[in-house]
Amino acid sequence: MVIYGSSTGGVYVTETEFIKVWKERADIDGIIFGKGKAADEYEKMLDTTFSIDKFETKTHVSSVISGLILRFKKMLAVAQSSKEALSRKKYDAVIYSTPLLEIYAGIIGKMLHTDVYWHMPRPVRSRIEKWYYEALFGIFKINAVANSKNTRTSFSKYAMDVVYPGYSSTRVKRSNSSVDKKYRLSFDIDGGEIVFGIAARIQPVRAQHKVIMAAERILREGGQIRLLIAGSSTNSRYLKKCQEKVENKEKIIFIGEVKDMYEFYSSVDVYVNSINTSEGFGVSVAEALSLGVPVITKQGGGTDELVTHEKNGILIKGSTTDYYYLGMKKIISETNDYKLAARRHMSDMQFFNTREQANRFLDIISSKK
Repeated sequence: MVIYGSSTGGVYVTETEFIKVWKERADIDGIIFGKGKAADEYEKMLDTTFSIDKFETKTHVSSVISGLILRFKKMLAVAQSSKEALSRKKYDAVIYSTPLLEIYAGIIGKMLHTDVYWHMPRPVRSRIEKWYYEALFGIFKINAVANSKNTRTSFSKYAMDVVYPGYSSTRVKRSNSSVDKKYRLSFDIDGGEIVFGIAARIQPVRAQHKVIMAAERILREGGQIRLLIAGSSTNSRYLKKCQEKVENKEKIIFIGEVKDMYEFYSSVDVYVNSINTSEGFGVSVAEALSLGVPVITKQGGGTDELVTHEKNGILIKGSTTDYYYLGMKKIISETNDYKLAARRHMSDMQFFNTREQANRFLDIISSKK
């Protein structure tokens, strides 16, 4: 695997969960670019690792073409320096997820005469991006594996297969130490209040401030709700912006990073997947639905494959305060119906389990041999 040492969020979760499954069937080595907390975790999990510590993602040139040429030269030099060590084994595949690593993966795949696979973390969104990837994939014969049908459609020339990131049933499973409805108990939440929850890094793309404003509007109207916001933040400015939007501090609560996800999901009636862009997949959406928690999320993207509108959740038309408000109001009036529907569809989520999807990825590689 070709890995970015500072990976976070969905890419990090998917890669680490897939590695756990893959190691049951194969030896998994890693080329890790850069240092970071993630790099330490990858090194513990992988059989053999090769570290490339000095790695710059920025080229500091004015021309796009000049920047690409410079990046190609840098990656070629790195590939040549690591070829000898990697040539000691025969590899069945080179796999990567993080954009920026495609040039190295393509070069090292050519050098090792090995097929290369890109597990796409999101759709290809712009014409320039599409042109770039199509040109590069034509040169290096990289196989794109989409993380949803929507992502596959965005790059249909090269993305033939779909492997969902999936959700880890272990991550949401109730452990012996788990406290059922922990946050309801911790904050003395009345049984008559509808509890909405968000669990994501607090950053602009996740649009938590819009949900906060929607919740405040409902509270001003006399709505009996709470909003639990889970997640850490490295963006202090945006975190402050979110905190300043809160008027009812007893009703809208920042609970920080959550270690036991079962405790979180068991505490909420409805999960709100706030995001400004279309999700490639939506791991937290799958997690919530696997436990029978209905979801509000923006339509478009991989989440459309998980949420059936007005059955196990609400698909809103856009990521605006008004749309979150309307979605939340709709689900408040019929909370029990949505919860029952979500529970009926819990078994549908088994297909999206990490183990199922990780094994599917290896089966795709095997089928191409």
